[in-house]
Amino acid sequence: MRIRYGEVEDLEVLTDLWLQYYRDQGSSILDYCVDLGASRERIRNFLSTVLQDERMRLLVAEEGREVIGFLILDTALLSELFSLRYRVGEVVALGVAREWRRRGVGSQLLRSALEYLRRCGCQYVLAEVLEENKPSLNLFRKLGFTLDHRVQVLVRKV
Repeated sequence: MRIRYGEVEDLEVLTDLWLQYYRDQGSSILDYCVDLGASRERIRNFLSTVLQDERMRLLVAEEGREVIGFLILDTALLSELFSLRYRVGEVVALGVAREWRRRGVGSQLLRSALEYLRRCGCQYVLAEVLEENKPSLNLFRKLGFTLDHRVQVLVRKV
């Protein structure tokens, strides 16, 4: 397995992986608001934008010629809003194809992301993980992440 930067040629398979990633996050009231079938082009456009954004980085895990996972980084979190004492990066999304999970793909992507962030001058990195997503929580904890705070998502029909 190798980790590389994402390319425009990866957009179709990355869109498929993103849809799988979203479905596997767990159910939410927001599922009623999201039409995944109609969202494919928007997701592809978002990923295309990530590839072009100088502060974002899309890493791809590949086995042979098969894309088996992805990780999206923001290397300048909060910098447009606040004057920061330390540069902060964010793991925006981490997805691994179902058949490749629990085989070290996520760990390798995350290790590569941490090295990339170090080279960019980030001193801290954060990731938001759903409390129900025990495999992701365990992965991040295994690589030294600690809980900072919990976020409650509140939804109401208007």
